[in-house]
Amino acid sequence: MVKRGTPFVSVFEPTTEREGRSVQSIEPFTPAGVSGDFVGLTVRSKSGRTDYLFSSVNDERVEYRNMSVRGTYAIVSEQGTDFVLFLGNGKFVNAKGFTIEASEKTNVVLECKNGKYFITCEKPVTVKSPKNKKGVKIDVTDYKQVDL
Repeated sequence: MVKRGTPFVSVFEPTTEREGRSVQSIEPFTPAGVSGDFVGLTVRSKSGRTDYLFSSVNDERVEYRNMSVRGTYAIVSEQGTDFVLFLGNGKFVNAKGFTIEASEKTNVVLECKNGKYFITCEKPVTVKSPKNKKGVKIDVTDYKQVDL
């Protein structure tokens, strides 16, 4: 039985008959000082991709390694120099040298693919990058390429 208020995290594993399972390992992480309503997972795939999943019922800032999140759900995904920062129902995510901030809770995805940046967001956000510490303000937008 799951107690009320405990976040739920699931991992879907693509599997093919020819290639078999795609997930190499799933390991929980619990940063110091987080509430008991937090769940963190590190998912390593055979492809070399690593996903860090953050899930919290509480409105709290969670820091783990060089990542920081304030949202209901977040994923930091990395493979080589490519990465994805996903923030669900939140106001802040910082990882890979990038910071995304919003004045109200939103859903936002920032993707770095082959050195190019793409974003989608449901409410205005400010994105700070290693090249632009002041930040770039981005209004509500569908998936598009941005200069950061």
